[in-house]
Amino acid sequence: MFDLFDTETYTDLDQLLIKYINGNLEQVAFMRIRELAEAVHVSPATVMRFSQKAGFASFPEMKVAIKNYVEQQKSILKNEERRRGILPLDVFSNDLEEQIDLITAKLIEAPLIYCLGMGSSGVMAEYAAKQFTTIGLRSFHATSLYLPYLKESQKHSPKDVTLLFSVSGETFEILHIANLLKETEAFSVSITNHIENHLAGLTSINLSYDTSYDRLQYNVDISSQLPVVFIIETLVKKLYLLMHSGKKEELNQK
Repeated sequence: MFDLFDTETYTDLDQLLIKYINGNLEQVAFMRIRELAEAVHVSPATVMRFSQKAGFASFPEMKVAIKNYVEQQKSILKNEERRRGILPLDVFSNDLEEQIDLITAKLIEAPLIYCLGMGSSGVMAEYAAKQFTTIGLRSFHATSLYLPYLKESQKHSPKDVTLLFSVSGETFEILHIANLLKETEAFSVSITNHIENHLAGLTSINLSYDTSYDRLQYNVDISSQLPVVFIIETLVKKLYLLMHSGKKEELNQK
């Protein structure tokens, strides 16, 4: 809920308060100022000064904001349950949740997230990049074959993550990029219709879904992208909740 990285504004004691509050939002919402001070081993005056630094007129006003925030998070989770009911459960593999957790752990630590695809999959790549950017992660999308960051002279972090979108998993240009990525330390994710394809075998992990593959004559592809949207939004919502509920450390331990 509070910005852990604004070190110019917050002192070391403030950082302790932030860490405790983010990890115990529901409890803090009903604590008195002295109870919070004792829990963090600081003085009530420190708690009061912190609440003012955070933009609140008083500690009770900060508690109201925390209560509202907790309710907002519960509402997001409730809406998530409804969203999951849109698609049949057998569209995805049984280990989807475990895969999502693994990918989320990589994404939340990534200095940069690349989202790549062509055609309708390019639209999905653009949507994913915009969603990641919306929640504060550095991300961009591309639909062309040439990736400057794959040049030997271009420095990039081994923590960078690349998401490759392809319905068939056989798009030549995407396979070329996947082969190049395989020679680096970068973590890559392929999102494809069915797992039996070349792209799935080239990436660090594959997220597959099982729907009809509707490619007509003249390369007209009307395959549903709804499962892909579901995957993107699941990743984004999980990332958002983790980034704003003090659970980032818990994720890294998985």
